[in-house]
Amino acid sequence: MGDAPRSLVERRPLLAAKLTVPRVPGGAVRRERPAELIAGCLDRPLTVVVAPAGSGKTTLLAREGPTLPASVAWATRDAGDTDPVRCWSYVVEALERAKVVDGAPIRRELVAGPVDGTERALALLLARIEAAELETVLVLDDVQAVRTGPVPEQLGELVRLAPPNLHLVLASRVDPPFPLSRLRARDQLVEVRTADLAFSTVEAAALLRDTVGVDREATELERVVERTEGWAAGLYLAGLSLRSHDDRASFLQELSGVERHLVDYLTEEVLEGQSPQRRSFLLRTSVLDELSGPACDAVLETTGSVSVLRQLEEESLFVVPLDGERTAWRYHQLLADVLRARLAETPELAAELHRRAGDFHDRTGAASPAIHHAIAAGDHDVATGRILASWLRYTNAGRQATVWGWVDALSDDHLLRSGELCAMAGW
Repeated sequence: MGDAPRSLVERRPLLAAKLTVPRVPGGAVRRERPAELIAGCLDRPLTVVVAPAGSGKTTLLAREGPTLPASVAWATRDAGDTDPVRCWSYVVEALERAKVVDGAPIRRELVAGPVDGTERALALLLARIEAAELETVLVLDDVQAVRTGPVPEQLGELVRLAPPNLHLVLASRVDPPFPLSRLRARDQLVEVRTADLAFSTVEAAALLRDTVGVDREATELERVVERTEGWAAGLYLAGLSLRSHDDRASFLQELSGVERHLVDYLTEEVLEGQSPQRRSFLLRTSVLDELSGPACDAVLETTGSVSVLRQLEEESLFVVPLDGERTAWRYHQLLADVLRARLAETPELAAELHRRAGDFHDRTGAASPAIHHAIAAGDHDVATGRILASWLRYTNAGRQATVWGWVDALSDDHLLRSGELCAMAGW
């Protein structure tokens, strides 16, 4: 099979975004305590950075990772990485980009089979890392996205069998999907938790001043820190709201310390400060996991979206750049959650937007998102056609788990009505 199936299946336009250390936001505050903890990762086989969404995990690692005296490889996880071939293909690519391994022989093992091939590939990967004799840090971000299938167990094995020169750093909203107690008891674990990432009043002052241009008195800052419990996203959202509030005392009194309520309240506050056109843009493009000018243009049936995305980035309004060329972004997860919940209140509109997004991805050859958008739109016949056009290519590349994920997302009734899908599943 060689590398040909991999090039056909995996080389999506935004692949590089998952393998690139995210850009540190302008004005982001360097904080000594978390930085010291991350520096300690070279003394342990595993470092976990576990905290809720918006706590600054990715920003911390993006800032501190490049300063480490080691080769740093970065891969961001997503729900598609429950497919072990896809998951470990990204890891191999990340380590190859960091000039730690030659990925070609490892990729050949990966596509040889979904189980034995993956095991052989991981064994070869660890052997090549050890032979390289380079201090290597592998950062896996958003690990909470991969909680099912064989990948969690394989990740635990990677930690258990890691050579002395490999140090894993896992960022997640929840503990990794394997036990930490043994590593903790043996002093082989660095832990960065919510309390370590909480901002002090002094740090909050620097954050608000440098990121959203808010300069407040100490008593007001203390109230914001108290209400947000030093939570980075809460501070940022509060700063955006404070920037436009005349009655600051009333606003601070309204803040709730409960994370979910705080997100909803502050996001609503910030969204209400946008023009109707901007709110419509945010709401309708929230169906996209990855934002680009062409993708947003397709969903909105308009032109000029890239300039809006760049304005949002320049104004520090919820978009996170995915590359250095300013061609790809994503919404902050907190904003995306709120927008998608609001969009779900108008299911007909949501379905049409998913339909347009699916058609765009289909035209650009991105089969998996094209299929998922078709399913989200309720267009199971369209999804079936796309599955039947793509399944063999993915299967030949060892991506059976992805194919089965597509089929599993369809209703049982629809599956049983399609003889071709049943034949494919049986095969």
